[in-house]
Amino acid sequence: MTTYKYISEDVVAKIDADGKSRLSCSLANPEYVAWVALGNTPQPADKPDPAIAARALAKTSAHAKLAALGLTADEIAAL
Repeated sequence: MTTYKYISEDVVAKIDADGKSRLSCSLANPEYVAWVALGNTPQPADKPDPAIAARALAKTSAHAKLAALGLTADEIAAL
């Protein structure tokens, strides 16, 4: 049985019978819209791991700071 699961506010992943996701789509996708019209409800999104989110934010912030200075991480690593 196919189901869908939120992966962001406006994107769902199609979950195949084997439990694997091989496709994602917007909420406007005709196949998804038809599935919902049959009375189906997508699974909620997974809760993010706070440690992973913190590392991603820290990395993004560092890259943003470098970019504001006109530098890249590769340029800093080469020093």
